[in-house]
Amino acid sequence: MAVVATVLAPFWVWAQDGSGACLISRDEFATLSGRSAYTDPESMPWGSGAVCGYDGGQIILFSGETAMANLEHLLDSFGAGGNRVPVPDLGAEAYAFFVEAENKYQDHGTFVAFSAGPHAVGVTVYADDGQPAETALPKAVTVAKAVHAALP
Repeated sequence: MAVVATVLAPFWVWAQDGSGACLISRDEFATLSGRSAYTDPESMPWGSGAVCGYDGGQIILFSGETAMANLEHLLDSFGAGGNRVPVPDLGAEAYAFFVEAENKYQDHGTFVAFSAGPHAVGVTVYADDGQPAETALPKAVTVAKAVHAALP
């Protein structure tokens, strides 16, 4: 999800240490997303949650009683999340939305949000260059299912 990843990148600077959003390995992410993996992912705290950046996407994880509200607040603060598409494979409240790049330097792709117990998760998988953001939906759902299975 190019816009969210690009917009959120400046906030990673203040993160001091990781806190567990890298729920799947670099190789798992690469295999499931169909994206190349060149570097190991890094997890960094982010407010009451954490974010993990992969070469082809990211995972955002919030935990606790307000987990989903925190994820929704994050998306709202960046104007993300319009035109939601239900993703029933991940629960009744799970959804996806698509983000197109605003310029040639941004990635574009699909963002999938779901809740599982005390966790709220956002998974982004970038689309291939020249392809619409929607083309990343099947891979984003596949990655999200693997993340769901890896939750503590």
